[in-house]
Amino acid sequence: MSEFIEKIKDLKSRVVMKQDAHIRVLKKKPNSKSLGHSARRLNKLASGMQFCHSYLEIGVAQGLTLEQVRVKERVGVDPHPQFDVSQLPKGVSFNQMESDRYFETVNRRTPYDLVFLDGLHVWTQTYKDLINAIHICQPTSMILIDDVVPDDELSAYPDWDAALALKDAAGFTDGRWHGDVFKVILAIERFHPELSFCVIGKRDRSDNPQAIIWFGPGVDPGKLEPASEMQLLEIEKLTYKEVFKEEQLPDVLNLVQEDTGIRLALASRLR
Repeated sequence: MSEFIEKIKDLKSRVVMKQDAHIRVLKKKPNSKSLGHSARRLNKLASGMQFCHSYLEIGVAQGLTLEQVRVKERVGVDPHPQFDVSQLPKGVSFNQMESDRYFETVNRRTPYDLVFLDGLHVWTQTYKDLINAIHICQPTSMILIDDVVPDDELSAYPDWDAALALKDAAGFTDGRWHGDVFKVILAIERFHPELSFCVIGKRDRSDNPQAIIWFGPGVDPGKLEPASEMQLLEIEKLTYKEVFKEEQLPDVLNLVQEDTGIRLALASRLR
């Protein structure tokens, strides 16, 4: 799995190097009518929370979501940003580094209220990002995880290069790739009873389902322990066909409508 991660990092680096020399600048006042699905959902969560002053985004790419989230303090982390990091809107700070390094250096005494995980689409890294993010959250914080429901077996390949090559050979031209992030939700369901979650969105190419994560009553995020190596190996061994039998969603990934899931998450935080 580490070889897959290194290959994906290398591919992303090469993609960034091919970007147009006229790199984009984050907008100071984004157009609310052109919100992407991630920013829309994050803003709905933020507006419904009693307090939401700080936001962390892992995996920023072009910065489209980072610039659209309406939270006072926004922090982005990405080793290969595709925007001008020297011209940031007020309230935005950026860390050009891998998420592992960021979590090693971040001040854990300043917790985040809202977190978005959209880094490498490899479940082991996303799970690591989740645990690290939890440790800098507070009991009222919420986390949104991207790409938790793949379109099909090809988009669920953990190897980005292989996934796109196979999709191209099969005649798919959309280039959509989710990786095996869905396994993170399986790990949460099996090994983290202290966490609650719901999956929102539609399973079609007009949408991209995401998972909202929040903490159960009395949970101290700073003391949450990761799953054991044996438990993680149990998840690693699962295949797409075992989980998505006959291409059907497993019960654990049962989708709910966006607004329904957001209301459920917010209501649970008020109990």
